[in-house]
Amino acid sequence: MSMHISAAPGEVAENVILPGDPLRARYIAEKYLEGAVRVNEIRNTWGYTGTYKGQRVSVMSTGMGAPSMLIYATELCREYGLSFTESKADPFRIPAWKKRLCRTIKEAMENCATREEFIAFMAEYGYKVRWEPNQKYITYTTPENVRCRDNKLFDQTLLRSSMEAYFDMGGCEYLESRIDATEYGELLPTVDDAVCGLISILDALNTGDNDRFHLETLHHSKQEIRRILERGGKIDRTVEYAVDDEDEEYEQYHGFSMRM
Repeated sequence: MSMHISAAPGEVAENVILPGDPLRARYIAEKYLEGAVRVNEIRNTWGYTGTYKGQRVSVMSTGMGAPSMLIYATELCREYGLSFTESKADPFRIPAWKKRLCRTIKEAMENCATREEFIAFMAEYGYKVRWEPNQKYITYTTPENVRCRDNKLFDQTLLRSSMEAYFDMGGCEYLESRIDATEYGELLPTVDDAVCGLISILDALNTGDNDRFHLETLHHSKQEIRRILERGGKIDRTVEYAVDDEDEEYEQYHGFSMRM
């Protein structure tokens, strides 16, 4: 219960229609909802909850004007656990909550080897992740109940296609190997670097353009190989070489020596 809404916890559905006129709210409930029950009547701003085509829906009048609507929308989100989706995202004005979300996602990518581990890691920080096969986007819900899709983060690394490639190709292990190979004084590779490198390798595997790389060795589990094949990728099973120096490696890979 909030200051302007008398509904008990659980009486408001996750999906809420917000007309301004209480008579319109009653009309929608009586006309379209099955089993509609009035859950609010404070100040005659009537609210109802019922089902529409098997899905639980509420309809809540908000009074006249945007300021009044904002009061009811805010109370629904804060007091009843509803989330709201950012409608107009500006790539040049990133809010603080979105920056925190991006940092948390990349931290999770650094520490998780699978999508399931990633979702569990995000949950520990209060983020819900909706990442389903039949959905076009990954949808995040923040601890503040703000809902945001991956394409609204304005970061190529965090797009669904990039993240699927990262986890399918063992991105966490790949990043660790690149960090281990970094010499003292050099900048350490980041998740962005790992995603860029893996996508380039995946493109080369799909097109057969393996000459773009000197020598890359990737280790895949059976599950990762299955995912790559399901997405239309190709697996090039090559021979692993043990080499002592760069000249010998070059000769083994290209078939001729750099020595004059």
